[in-house]
Amino acid sequence: MPPAPQIAPRRLLVLMALGTSGLLAAATAFTVIVASTAQRRPLRLDPSTSAGRRFGADNSSAGESSVIAARDLADPKGVRVVAVVSNAALAPEYRESVALTFVSRGACLRVREVLFGPDRERWQGLERLDVALQDLPSRDVSAATRRELLRKFETGLAEGSLRSPALDIVLQAVVPAAARARIYYCHAVTSYTA
Repeated sequence: MPPAPQIAPRRLLVLMALGTSGLLAAATAFTVIVASTAQRRPLRLDPSTSAGRRFGADNSSAGESSVIAARDLADPKGVRVVAVVSNAALAPEYRESVALTFVSRGACLRVREVLFGPDRERWQGLERLDVALQDLPSRDVSAATRRELLRKFETGLAEGSLRSPALDIVLQAVVPAAARARIYYCHAVTSYTA
């Protein structure tokens, strides 16, 4: 039997370091993507449901212009969201609901924002929402609530857990604390169904 090939100690260390860093990068990416996955359905109120009747979700006058998709919420500039929220033909409650969803869940749909915090463009989108909702009587309270929600996303939740204990262990071992807090926030927000 021939002798086993010897690997130089330096090469072995380099290979181990590369393997470990690759594993950590893959685990981080996987964890963030899985933990920040939100429901990707359009935000639409059905007029036949009690919530739809309560919020006056008769989309017939507004047509498909009142439908918001996840990609619209993820856009930090909020161009489509601001267009829908500006539509005075829609019920004020629906317009406010779209604005709150943009703030509370929109950043969770972008891995970059989950890792590094809300983009400057998302804060600017928030200002555009304030302008679009100026005709509502509760505009001052609503604007303060939206700002507080985005600040909560920025700081995240100190403690939390995901559905999988194994994912929690990887998350605590690999992901920096600030990003982990935002992942917990996103998981809490997107897991809640009213």
